[in-house]
Amino acid sequence: MGDRFGGRLWWLVAAMGLAGCGEERGAGGEDVGEGEGEDVGEGEDVGVGEGEGEGEGGDADTTSVEETWAAAFAHVIPDDRLVALRLDFAPGDWAKLLTDWQQQRLKNEYPAAFAHDDETLATIGVRLKGLNSLRIPDEGTPNPKGRYPLKLDFNSMGGERFYGVDELSLNACGNDPSRVRDWLTARMYNAMGVQAAHTGFAELAIDGANVGPYVVAQVIDKRFLKERFGEDDDADDGNLYKCVYNDFNACSLTWLGDKKADYYHTENCQPGFDDCGLVLQTNEDDATQNDYADIIHLLDVLHQTPTASFETAFAEVFDVDHFLRLAAVAFATSNSDSYFGKGHNYYLYKRNDGRFQMIPWDFDLAYSQAYCDAEIWDPTCGSAAAHPLVDKILAVPAWRAKYLVYLKQVATDWLTREQHIAWIDAADAIIHDAVARDPNPPVTGTEETYASQIDPAGTSGGNLFLFVATRRAHILGALPQ
Repeated sequence: MGDRFGGRLWWLVAAMGLAGCGEERGAGGEDVGEGEGEDVGEGEDVGVGEGEGEGEGGDADTTSVEETWAAAFAHVIPDDRLVALRLDFAPGDWAKLLTDWQQQRLKNEYPAAFAHDDETLATIGVRLKGLNSLRIPDEGTPNPKGRYPLKLDFNSMGGERFYGVDELSLNACGNDPSRVRDWLTARMYNAMGVQAAHTGFAELAIDGANVGPYVVAQVIDKRFLKERFGEDDDADDGNLYKCVYNDFNACSLTWLGDKKADYYHTENCQPGFDDCGLVLQTNEDDATQNDYADIIHLLDVLHQTPTASFETAFAEVFDVDHFLRLAAVAFATSNSDSYFGKGHNYYLYKRNDGRFQMIPWDFDLAYSQAYCDAEIWDPTCGSAAAHPLVDKILAVPAWRAKYLVYLKQVATDWLTREQHIAWIDAADAIIHDAVARDPNPPVTGTEETYASQIDPAGTSGGNLFLFVATRRAHILGALPQ
């Protein structure tokens, strides 16, 4: 298809399911385009390139906004086929990108030519992402054919959006021999009505060398907000905060004070991060929005409200029901790499109804046998006091009872052998061959392999079906009868 075909026409074609955009969503059960009144709105860029907006005259387009977003994500992140991705850098740039981190702990962005199957963009921005998952040695020459977690930005270098999408996250699954934990957990969340990123699979070649399969994940950004919340009544214009892990405990949602500086830092952050804490991702340049007054108010209500009035007051500033569903899935999937364990990997979004909503992120360590089997009412595994959002919410009897209802629903309807056979068979059909030729299999310190993890008859510690059976029995056996 060459170097992108421009204008409204391509978007209309894509939205109507032509040019490869009409794939049915696969067996993963991840509903793209659903949510709360998805919209793209007047003048919003939905094509490739700047300024190709809708609603400004020209050809009539009767395709609904929901269908255009569904078509876009079905094409860019399909969940029923493997995408072939290619990145081609100028000579030496890929090596510089790796050594910038190795020598200076910098995640510098470099331009690269991009291909998604047979479609190409001349220039996108590419950088490393993550921290412990990078696995670049401090000495020696970084392996140019290694697999590293990456962030792709389609317009940071002045280029075009790709089917309306700004960025993609490429997760290397370095801790997951099955390669499907992220993909599975996203389906669990979406099945329970929790808004989680779309995920799919790709095989990546860099400068002509295959570096192996990745999980491709939608980035939680302005495009996510437009898709999930729509634009009516400025539904996508709220403040989106990302928890960026640090040592001053902001991500735990502990009360630290009434100033922005108590929750947002630009110094003493983890290597490779310019800022940390609760980092505002939208409206950063709007002085009326970036003072952190909204999130400080949320924390004030969480921590300072008397017990007698807490249930009513907190429900006015936070979507508790959505959080209870999220907590149930986090416990059922044994995901300690989350707010409920390490206290990170989440976003908070201030919706136009005045309430915050937690959005989970990054699930490659879920389905972990190593996670505790604590009381089912405590998804933090005995450390609720260090996770005040859990501690305060589950102290309310009605909310605690509702959490247990959702936990039973997860275990009964979704954490089942039958459902996981269907999901894992679907994933295996997509990635089996790519895993077989993977030049960079995950190194986890165990003898676990892809085959041993996804074998329905497997008995090893990392086997997904053994986890499902054990975890489900634990939950259902501990629930009140």
